[in-house]
Amino acid sequence: MSEKKDDRTSSSSRLFKAKKYLASKTAGSKAGRKAVEHFLGDAGSQLINCLEAGAAKDTDPNTAKELVETVLKLAFKAKLLHDEHLLTPPEIEGFVEPVNTLAITVFKKLQYSLGLRQDDPADIPSIALRFAQLEDLLVNFLKKHVKVSTVDKAARVCQYFGGTKFLTFFLTSDVCRKDRQMFFKSLQVVMKTVMPEEDLQPPVVPCKTTGCTEQSCHPDGRDFMGSSYCVKHHNEYFAQLSKPSVMHCLQGRRYEPFYQWSAQALPQNSVNFVVSVVNFTQAKRTALAIFAEELFKKYVADNSRYRVELKAETVAEIQVRIKTPVTDAELHRTIFNTAKSEVVASLEPIFLKGFVSTAAWEKYLAGNRIPADYEI
Repeated sequence: MSEKKDDRTSSSSRLFKAKKYLASKTAGSKAGRKAVEHFLGDAGSQLINCLEAGAAKDTDPNTAKELVETVLKLAFKAKLLHDEHLLTPPEIEGFVEPVNTLAITVFKKLQYSLGLRQDDPADIPSIALRFAQLEDLLVNFLKKHVKVSTVDKAARVCQYFGGTKFLTFFLTSDVCRKDRQMFFKSLQVVMKTVMPEEDLQPPVVPCKTTGCTEQSCHPDGRDFMGSSYCVKHHNEYFAQLSKPSVMHCLQGRRYEPFYQWSAQALPQNSVNFVVSVVNFTQAKRTALAIFAEELFKKYVADNSRYRVELKAETVAEIQVRIKTPVTDAELHRTIFNTAKSEVVASLEPIFLKGFVSTAAWEKYLAGNRIPADYEI
Protein backbone atom coordinates (compact mmCIF):
# COMPACT_ATOMS: atom_id res chain seq x y z
CA MET A 1 0.00 0.00 0.00
CA SER A 2 2.77 2.35 0.97
CA GLU A 3 4.61 1.68 -2.27
CA LYS A 4 1.54 2.44 -4.42
CA LYS A 5 0.94 5.69 -2.52
CA ASP A 6 4.53 6.75 -3.21
CA ASP A 7 4.03 5.97 -6.89
CA ARG A 8 0.88 8.08 -7.05
CA THR A 9 2.64 10.97 -5.36
CA SER A 10 5.53 10.68 -7.76
CA SER A 11 3.17 10.61 -10.74
CA SER A 12 1.27 13.63 -9.41
CA SER A 13 4.51 15.48 -8.84
CA ARG A 14 5.69 14.77 -12.39
CA LEU A 15 2.36 15.95 -13.78
CA PHE A 16 2.48 19.12 -11.72
CA LYS A 17 6.03 19.83 -12.92
CA ALA A 18 4.91 19.28 -16.51
CA LYS A 19 2.04 21.74 -16.03
CA LYS A 20 4.38 24.29 -14.47
CA TYR A 21 6.74 23.94 -17.43
CA LEU A 22 3.83 24.50 -19.81
CA ALA A 23 2.78 27.53 -17.74
CA SER A 24 6.23 29.07 -17.98
CA LYS A 25 6.13 28.76 -21.77
CA THR A 26 2.62 30.03 -22.41
CA ALA A 27 1.60 32.32 -19.54
CA GLY A 28 3.07 35.41 -21.13
CA SER A 29 0.19 35.69 -23.57
CA LYS A 30 -3.39 34.40 -23.76
CA ALA A 31 -3.11 31.80 -21.00
CA GLY A 32 -1.79 34.38 -18.55
CA ARG A 33 -4.59 36.76 -19.42
CA LYS A 34 -7.16 34.03 -18.90
CA ALA A 35 -5.69 33.28 -15.49
CA VAL A 36 -6.00 36.94 -14.47
CA GLU A 37 -9.57 37.07 -15.76
CA HIS A 38 -10.37 33.86 -13.87
CA PHE A 39 -9.56 35.58 -10.57
CA LEU A 40 -10.52 39.21 -11.34
CA GLY A 41 -12.74 39.17 -14.43
CA ASP A 42 -12.32 41.40 -17.49
CA ALA A 43 -11.44 44.33 -15.22
CA GLY A 44 -8.35 42.42 -14.10
CA SER A 45 -7.01 42.43 -17.65
CA GLN A 46 -7.61 46.20 -17.79
CA LEU A 47 -5.62 46.63 -14.57
CA ILE A 48 -2.70 44.81 -16.20
CA ASN A 49 -2.94 47.04 -19.29
CA CYS A 50 -2.84 50.20 -17.15
CA LEU A 51 0.20 49.00 -15.23
CA GLU A 52 2.00 48.17 -18.46
CA ALA A 53 1.15 51.58 -19.92
CA GLY A 54 2.41 53.33 -16.79
CA ALA A 55 5.60 51.26 -16.68
CA ALA A 56 6.28 51.96 -20.37
CA LYS A 57 6.20 55.70 -19.64
CA ASP A 58 8.28 55.33 -16.49
CA THR A 59 10.95 53.05 -18.01
CA ASP A 60 10.58 51.77 -21.59
CA PRO A 61 8.14 49.49 -23.49
CA ASN A 62 10.42 46.44 -23.42
CA THR A 63 10.96 46.58 -19.66
CA ALA A 64 7.24 47.15 -19.12
CA LYS A 65 6.39 44.13 -21.28
CA GLU A 66 8.88 41.96 -19.38
CA LEU A 67 7.42 43.00 -16.02
CA VAL A 68 3.85 42.32 -17.13
CA GLU A 69 4.76 38.92 -18.60
CA THR A 70 6.16 37.99 -15.20
CA VAL A 71 2.88 39.03 -13.59
CA LEU A 72 0.96 36.91 -16.09
CA LYS A 73 3.15 33.87 -15.48
CA LEU A 74 2.66 34.24 -11.73
CA ALA A 75 -1.09 34.49 -12.24
CA PHE A 76 -1.08 31.33 -14.35
CA LYS A 77 0.93 29.43 -11.74
CA ALA A 78 -1.34 30.71 -8.98
CA LYS A 79 -4.32 29.30 -10.89
CA LEU A 80 -2.42 26.05 -11.38
CA LEU A 81 -1.73 25.77 -7.65
CA HIS A 82 -5.39 26.52 -7.00
CA ASP A 83 -6.63 23.91 -9.47
CA GLU A 84 -4.26 21.29 -8.07
CA HIS A 85 -5.54 22.01 -4.54
CA LEU A 86 -2.05 22.95 -3.37
CA LEU A 87 -3.25 26.18 -1.76
CA THR A 88 -4.27 25.48 1.82
CA PRO A 89 -7.05 27.50 3.52
CA PRO A 90 -4.59 29.04 6.05
CA GLU A 91 -2.33 30.16 3.17
CA ILE A 92 -5.25 31.76 1.33
CA GLU A 93 -6.48 33.45 4.51
CA GLY A 94 -2.99 34.82 5.14
CA PHE A 95 -3.18 36.82 1.91
CA VAL A 96 -6.75 38.12 2.27
CA GLU A 97 -6.17 40.88 4.83
CA PRO A 98 -2.95 42.40 3.38
CA VAL A 99 -4.28 42.25 -0.21
CA ASN A 100 -7.61 43.86 0.74
CA THR A 101 -5.94 46.53 2.87
CA LEU A 102 -3.51 47.40 0.09
CA ALA A 103 -6.31 47.50 -2.52
CA ILE A 104 -8.45 49.80 -0.35
CA THR A 105 -5.51 52.11 0.36
CA VAL A 106 -4.57 52.37 -3.33
CA PHE A 107 -8.24 52.84 -4.27
CA LYS A 108 -8.65 55.77 -1.87
CA LYS A 109 -5.32 57.24 -2.98
CA LEU A 110 -6.58 57.15 -6.57
CA GLN A 111 -9.77 58.91 -5.48
CA TYR A 112 -7.62 61.67 -3.99
CA SER A 113 -5.31 61.80 -7.03
CA LEU A 114 -8.29 62.14 -9.37
CA GLY A 115 -9.91 64.87 -7.28
CA LEU A 116 -12.73 62.67 -5.95
CA ARG A 117 -11.84 63.22 -2.30
CA GLN A 118 -10.18 66.07 -0.43
CA ASP A 119 -8.56 64.06 2.37
CA ASP A 120 -5.32 62.34 1.36
CA PRO A 121 -5.71 58.84 2.90
CA ALA A 122 -2.05 57.79 2.87
CA ASP A 123 1.38 58.96 1.77
CA ILE A 124 3.24 57.03 -0.91
CA PRO A 125 5.95 55.61 1.42
CA SER A 126 3.23 53.97 3.54
CA ILE A 127 1.74 52.37 0.41
CA ALA A 128 5.21 51.13 -0.59
CA LEU A 129 5.57 49.62 2.90
CA ARG A 130 2.33 47.65 2.42
CA PHE A 131 3.65 46.38 -0.90
CA ALA A 132 6.88 45.30 0.81
CA GLN A 133 4.92 43.38 3.45
CA LEU A 134 2.89 41.65 0.74
CA GLU A 135 6.10 40.86 -1.16
CA ASP A 136 7.50 39.14 1.92
CA LEU A 137 4.39 36.95 2.19
CA LEU A 138 4.44 36.14 -1.51
CA VAL A 139 8.14 35.23 -1.61
CA ASN A 140 7.89 32.92 1.40
CA PHE A 141 4.87 31.21 -0.16
CA LEU A 142 6.40 30.80 -3.62
CA LYS A 143 9.59 29.24 -2.26
CA LYS A 144 7.59 26.09 -1.53
CA HIS A 145 6.27 25.67 -5.06
CA VAL A 146 8.40 27.29 -7.76
CA LYS A 147 12.03 27.73 -8.80
CA VAL A 148 14.28 30.30 -7.16
CA SER A 149 14.50 32.23 -10.44
CA THR A 150 10.70 32.62 -10.46
CA VAL A 151 10.74 33.78 -6.85
CA ASP A 152 13.37 36.37 -7.73
CA LYS A 153 11.27 37.63 -10.65
CA ALA A 154 8.20 37.88 -8.40
CA ALA A 155 10.20 39.93 -5.90
CA ARG A 156 11.42 42.21 -8.68
CA VAL A 157 7.85 42.84 -9.89
CA CYS A 158 6.70 43.70 -6.36
CA GLN A 159 9.68 45.98 -5.79
CA TYR A 160 9.08 47.82 -9.06
CA PHE A 161 5.30 48.29 -9.02
CA GLY A 162 5.31 48.73 -5.24
CA GLY A 163 8.34 51.01 -5.09
CA THR A 164 8.09 54.70 -4.24
CA LYS A 165 9.52 55.71 -7.64
CA PHE A 166 6.82 54.03 -9.73
CA LEU A 167 4.02 54.78 -7.24
CA THR A 168 4.94 58.47 -7.23
CA PHE A 169 5.08 58.56 -11.03
CA PHE A 170 1.86 56.62 -11.56
CA LEU A 171 -0.19 58.34 -8.83
CA THR A 172 0.92 61.94 -9.41
CA SER A 173 2.28 62.43 -12.94
CA ASP A 174 0.13 64.23 -15.52
CA VAL A 175 1.25 61.83 -18.24
CA CYS A 176 -0.34 58.94 -16.32
CA ARG A 177 -3.66 60.65 -15.66
CA LYS A 178 -5.68 58.63 -18.17
CA ASP A 179 -3.97 55.42 -17.03
CA ARG A 180 -4.93 56.29 -13.43
CA GLN A 181 -8.53 56.92 -14.44
CA MET A 182 -8.81 53.57 -16.23
CA PHE A 183 -7.03 51.76 -13.40
CA PHE A 184 -9.39 53.35 -10.88
CA LYS A 185 -12.50 52.33 -12.81
CA SER A 186 -11.25 48.76 -13.26
CA LEU A 187 -10.24 48.47 -9.60
CA GLN A 188 -13.68 49.75 -8.62
CA VAL A 189 -15.30 46.93 -10.64
CA VAL A 190 -13.09 44.35 -8.94
CA MET A 191 -13.71 45.72 -5.45
CA LYS A 192 -17.48 45.84 -5.89
CA THR A 193 -17.46 42.06 -5.67
CA VAL A 194 -15.97 42.12 -2.17
CA MET A 195 -17.09 45.46 -0.69
CA PRO A 196 -20.45 47.21 -0.26
CA GLU A 197 -21.11 49.95 -2.83
CA GLU A 198 -21.43 52.64 -0.16
CA ASP A 199 -17.93 51.89 1.18
CA LEU A 200 -16.44 52.61 -2.23
CA GLN A 201 -17.99 56.04 -2.62
CA PRO A 202 -15.71 59.00 -1.90
CA PRO A 203 -16.73 61.76 0.50
CA VAL A 204 -18.85 64.35 -1.30
CA VAL A 205 -16.73 67.33 -2.35
CA PRO A 206 -18.92 70.45 -2.49
CA CYS A 207 -18.63 73.12 -5.17
CA LYS A 208 -16.14 75.78 -4.09
CA THR A 209 -18.54 78.58 -5.05
CA THR A 210 -19.60 80.31 -1.84
CA GLY A 211 -23.10 79.28 -0.86
CA CYS A 212 -23.38 76.43 -3.39
CA THR A 213 -24.14 73.01 -1.90
CA GLU A 214 -23.94 70.98 -5.14
CA GLN A 215 -21.27 68.32 -5.65
CA SER A 216 -18.14 69.26 -7.56
CA CYS A 217 -17.53 67.58 -10.93
CA HIS A 218 -15.46 64.42 -10.86
CA PRO A 219 -13.20 63.30 -13.76
CA ASP A 220 -15.01 61.27 -16.42
CA GLY A 221 -12.20 58.87 -17.33
CA ARG A 222 -11.68 60.56 -20.70
CA ASP A 223 -10.33 64.05 -21.39
CA PHE A 224 -12.32 65.94 -18.74
CA MET A 225 -10.07 66.38 -15.71
CA GLY A 226 -12.74 67.23 -13.15
CA SER A 227 -13.39 70.50 -11.39
CA SER A 228 -13.67 72.17 -8.01
CA TYR A 229 -17.01 73.58 -9.20
CA CYS A 230 -20.41 71.94 -9.70
CA VAL A 231 -21.68 71.43 -13.27
CA LYS A 232 -23.51 74.76 -13.33
CA HIS A 233 -20.66 76.89 -12.03
CA HIS A 234 -18.04 75.02 -14.02
CA ASN A 235 -19.96 75.70 -17.22
CA GLU A 236 -20.01 79.39 -16.27
CA TYR A 237 -16.24 79.24 -15.77
CA PHE A 238 -15.72 77.39 -19.06
CA ALA A 239 -17.68 80.07 -20.95
CA GLN A 240 -14.96 82.53 -19.93
CA LEU A 241 -12.37 80.45 -21.79
CA SER A 242 -13.77 81.82 -25.05
CA LYS A 243 -11.74 84.90 -24.06
CA PRO A 244 -8.44 83.27 -23.06
CA SER A 245 -6.41 84.80 -20.25
CA VAL A 246 -3.16 83.74 -18.64
CA MET A 247 -5.10 83.73 -15.35
CA HIS A 248 -6.97 80.61 -16.48
CA CYS A 249 -3.70 78.69 -16.22
CA LEU A 250 -2.25 80.48 -13.19
CA GLN A 251 -5.06 79.65 -10.78
CA GLY A 252 -6.78 76.39 -10.02
CA ARG A 253 -5.39 72.97 -11.00
CA ARG A 254 -1.81 73.04 -12.22
CA TYR A 255 -1.59 72.38 -15.97
CA GLU A 256 1.86 70.94 -16.61
CA PRO A 257 2.24 71.82 -20.35
CA PHE A 258 1.56 75.48 -19.50
CA TYR A 259 4.16 75.52 -16.73
CA GLN A 260 6.73 73.90 -18.99
CA TRP A 261 6.08 76.55 -21.62
CA SER A 262 5.90 79.45 -19.16
CA ALA A 263 9.23 78.48 -17.58
CA GLN A 264 10.87 79.50 -20.86
CA ALA A 265 8.50 82.16 -22.20
CA LEU A 266 7.30 84.18 -19.19
CA PRO A 267 9.26 86.17 -16.57
CA GLN A 268 9.22 83.84 -13.58
CA ASN A 269 9.20 86.65 -11.01
CA SER A 270 5.97 87.91 -12.59
CA VAL A 271 4.39 84.43 -12.67
CA ASN A 272 5.29 83.75 -9.04
CA PHE A 273 4.01 87.18 -7.98
CA VAL A 274 0.62 86.62 -9.62
CA VAL A 275 0.22 83.18 -8.03
CA SER A 276 1.27 84.58 -4.64
CA VAL A 277 -1.29 87.40 -4.85
CA VAL A 278 -4.03 84.91 -5.77
CA ASN A 279 -3.19 82.98 -2.60
CA PHE A 280 -2.91 86.21 -0.63
CA THR A 281 -6.39 87.46 -1.59
CA GLN A 282 -7.87 84.16 -0.35
CA ALA A 283 -6.14 84.41 3.05
CA LYS A 284 -8.00 85.10 6.28
CA ARG A 285 -8.24 88.72 7.39
CA THR A 286 -6.04 88.11 10.45
CA ALA A 287 -3.15 87.03 8.20
CA LEU A 288 -3.39 89.81 5.64
CA ALA A 289 -1.02 92.31 7.25
CA ILE A 290 1.83 89.80 7.68
CA PHE A 291 1.23 88.30 4.23
CA ALA A 292 1.22 91.75 2.61
CA GLU A 293 4.51 92.69 4.25
CA GLU A 294 6.13 89.51 2.92
CA LEU A 295 4.84 90.23 -0.59
CA PHE A 296 6.22 93.76 -0.37
CA LYS A 297 9.68 92.61 0.76
CA LYS A 298 9.93 89.88 -1.88
CA TYR A 299 8.43 91.53 -4.97
CA VAL A 300 8.03 95.30 -4.50
CA ALA A 301 10.82 96.74 -2.32
CA ASP A 302 13.67 98.48 -4.15
CA ASN A 303 16.27 96.02 -2.83
CA SER A 304 14.26 92.88 -3.70
CA ARG A 305 15.95 90.16 -5.77
CA TYR A 306 12.58 89.22 -7.29
CA ARG A 307 11.22 92.71 -7.96
CA VAL A 308 8.39 93.03 -10.50
CA GLU A 309 7.67 96.07 -12.65
CA LEU A 310 4.78 98.14 -11.26
CA LYS A 311 3.59 101.70 -11.74
CA ALA A 312 5.25 104.18 -9.39
CA GLU A 313 1.90 105.18 -7.89
CA THR A 314 1.04 101.53 -7.21
CA VAL A 315 4.34 101.00 -5.38
CA ALA A 316 3.77 104.16 -3.37
CA GLU A 317 0.28 103.06 -2.33
CA ILE A 318 1.53 99.60 -1.32
CA GLN A 319 4.16 101.29 0.87
CA VAL A 320 1.42 103.34 2.52
CA ARG A 321 -0.75 100.26 3.06
CA ILE A 322 2.14 98.35 4.67
CA LYS A 323 2.46 101.11 7.26
CA THR A 324 -1.29 101.31 7.86
CA PRO A 325 -2.65 100.00 11.18
CA VAL A 326 -4.06 96.46 11.18
CA THR A 327 -7.60 97.84 11.34
CA ASP A 328 -7.22 98.75 7.66
CA ALA A 329 -5.73 95.38 6.70
CA GLU A 330 -8.67 94.52 4.42
CA LEU A 331 -7.56 97.28 2.04
CA HIS A 332 -4.38 95.29 1.36
CA ARG A 333 -6.42 93.00 -0.90
CA THR A 334 -7.46 95.91 -3.12
CA ILE A 335 -4.01 97.36 -3.74
CA PHE A 336 -2.35 93.99 -4.36
CA ASN A 337 -5.13 93.03 -6.77
CA THR A 338 -4.34 96.26 -8.63
CA ALA A 339 -0.67 95.28 -8.72
CA LYS A 340 -1.58 91.79 -9.94
CA SER A 341 -3.66 93.26 -12.78
CA GLU A 342 -0.70 95.36 -13.93
CA VAL A 343 1.60 92.31 -14.04
CA VAL A 344 -1.04 90.16 -15.75
CA ALA A 345 -1.43 92.86 -18.43
CA SER A 346 2.27 92.45 -19.27
CA LEU A 347 1.94 88.66 -19.50
CA GLU A 348 -1.23 88.50 -21.59
CA PRO A 349 0.27 89.36 -25.04
CA ILE A 350 3.01 86.73 -24.61
CA PHE A 351 0.43 84.14 -23.49
CA LEU A 352 -2.03 84.85 -26.32
CA LYS A 353 0.63 84.74 -29.02
CA GLY A 354 2.83 81.97 -27.66
CA PHE A 355 0.47 79.52 -25.92
CA VAL A 356 -3.14 79.95 -27.03
CA SER A 357 -2.05 79.24 -30.62
CA THR A 358 -0.64 75.81 -29.67
CA ALA A 359 -2.11 72.31 -29.39
CA ALA A 360 -1.48 72.47 -25.63
CA TRP A 361 -4.23 75.10 -25.30
CA GLU A 362 -6.66 72.92 -27.25
CA LYS A 363 -5.82 70.06 -24.89
CA TYR A 364 -6.44 72.39 -21.95
CA LEU A 365 -9.89 73.22 -23.33
CA ALA A 366 -10.66 69.51 -23.81
CA GLY A 367 -9.65 68.83 -20.21
CA ASN A 368 -12.04 71.53 -18.96
CA ARG A 369 -14.98 70.85 -21.27
CA ILE A 370 -17.69 68.76 -19.55
CA PRO A 371 -18.82 66.03 -22.02
CA ALA A 372 -22.43 66.09 -23.20
CA ASP A 373 -23.01 62.63 -21.69
CA TYR A 374 -21.38 63.47 -18.35
CA GLU A 375 -23.08 62.02 -15.27
CA ILE A 376 -22.48 63.32 -11.76
